[in-house]
Amino acid sequence: MAPEGGQGPLERDLPGRPLLPLEPGGRVPPLAPDSITLDHRKLFFYDVTEEDPARGQALFSGTGVGSEYGGPTWDDRGLMASGPALLQLKTEAVRLLRSQGFSEGDIPEPLRERSLPAGYEALADAREASGHGARALNVHNEVGFGRKEATLVQAILYTLAPPDTVIIAPDSLWASPFWAGQLAGAALRGCHVYVVAPSLDNAPAAGAPILARTREIFARLLEVSRIMADEIRTSGGHLRVGLYTRAAPSGDTLGKIREAAEGLRRYPFLQDEFPMPPDTPRLFDEVAAELEARGYKPLFIAAGTREGRPKMHRKSQLFATREALRAYGALPELRDSLRGQLGARAKATADPVSIFEQEDPLDTPRPIIERFRKEPLPGTEGAVYYLTVGSKNQDPRSAFLDGETAYAVAGPWSLVAYSDFLLLMAATTWVEDEAELTKLIPVEEEKARKIGRLIRSVL
Repeated sequence: MAPEGGQGPLERDLPGRPLLPLEPGGRVPPLAPDSITLDHRKLFFYDVTEEDPARGQALFSGTGVGSEYGGPTWDDRGLMASGPALLQLKTEAVRLLRSQGFSEGDIPEPLRERSLPAGYEALADAREASGHGARALNVHNEVGFGRKEATLVQAILYTLAPPDTVIIAPDSLWASPFWAGQLAGAALRGCHVYVVAPSLDNAPAAGAPILARTREIFARLLEVSRIMADEIRTSGGHLRVGLYTRAAPSGDTLGKIREAAEGLRRYPFLQDEFPMPPDTPRLFDEVAAELEARGYKPLFIAAGTREGRPKMHRKSQLFATREALRAYGALPELRDSLRGQLGARAKATADPVSIFEQEDPLDTPRPIIERFRKEPLPGTEGAVYYLTVGSKNQDPRSAFLDGETAYAVAGPWSLVAYSDFLLLMAATTWVEDEAELTKLIPVEEEKARKIGRLIRSVL
């Protein structure tokens, strides 16, 4: 401590290098305005309590608040969750409130930490026995120079995924060579890596500098896949970049299914890379014909927002051993399960009601997934499965500056997103060369390209 009337060590002026004085109360002044270090988390939760793991729910998403996010031109994802993993949300909420100047007495009573009751483990076991067998972890990036758990978890998954793991990494904002380099390394290690960004027409952030940065990173990944093709092939890996080019409006399940059938026929390699039931394109044709015969019409929650194609804003990633996906895709009952899942999507988009009034959307794949979890098929005992859903973009600021959150699901329950990623893969244009990349992300201005390169230093 400084003597009375003196200066503390952070307040002294070093020769030729004055330091900022401390603010009243001894706080270090902010080094950047709020527009540089943002809390970008998008979630809500209610009734989460230590008394009962079955009470309360939370939504982890990339979706903001506004009519645009419910319109036909916004393609996003969220995951509703419940259970013990949500208790971390109370801790994070309290930490955020304290950072904003809340005293201990100001913390709302429901957020204060409580001891787990004596019978908590028994309640959790009973919940698992009833079919809620997913394992999950909720992680956060604190704002500014705080802890970056979401970044750490993603880096672990990218760098430690074993050979033969399929990694699907779509994002609306691909501006980080840090993540691109880790995924290129995964392909060299034997993983099957699919990186997806929106085309110009499907980009929610269509500024020329951002698009220029995305195009440059994807061009480098194309170069890696070409120049190091022999090394990737020798390791058993695969590396592809794709651009999301879906034309069907968000919420138009019939249109999505038809596009998916066309995409699977256009890219037959997908049926091996993302194993699926035999003749899935025909299954999609049949479901589309059934929906049309029943007079399916999408009903959008909000209309009159943006024009044009759906804007891909999803921030969900899937990691799964390809051998396990083959076993899953070969299950005879998966075909009917997919039919049921597509039908449930159609019902929800034709007659949207409150999510709290709908039947559990996981009921269709639940029996298969629970059996897969309890009795792994031969050859899948050591399989890897992870699903992450949250708010973090694939840019430097989301990794190192902004507040972000991710909900990471481990184990076979990650396959609850199987059909969704199947539709994504089939709605993507898989780029073969830089000319095709330039056509789908045209950025002609040299100034925009220079600003795009500057982003990696600024963000």
